[in-house]
Amino acid sequence: MLKCHVLVELKLAEFNHESSGQLNSYVIWYQANIMTEGDNPPIGILLCTHKDHALVEYALTGMDNNRFVSRYLL
Repeated sequence: MLKCHVLVELKLAEFNHESSGQLNSYVIWYQANIMTEGDNPPIGILLCTHKDHALVEYALTGMDNNRFVSRYLL
């Protein structure tokens, strides 16, 4: 069994580099304070109204591979 928690953040705005830092902070806090032995690292998903693919790529560079940004539609 794969035990992995998923943290989802919904932004009512366009993606910016501060958004990736905030999501990363949430995931790191979760790892330090909530995870228990046997848990796999959590996945962070950020949903926003618009994203610039290049900005997302640069903003997530150097972070764990389990951070994702996507656009949502109403």
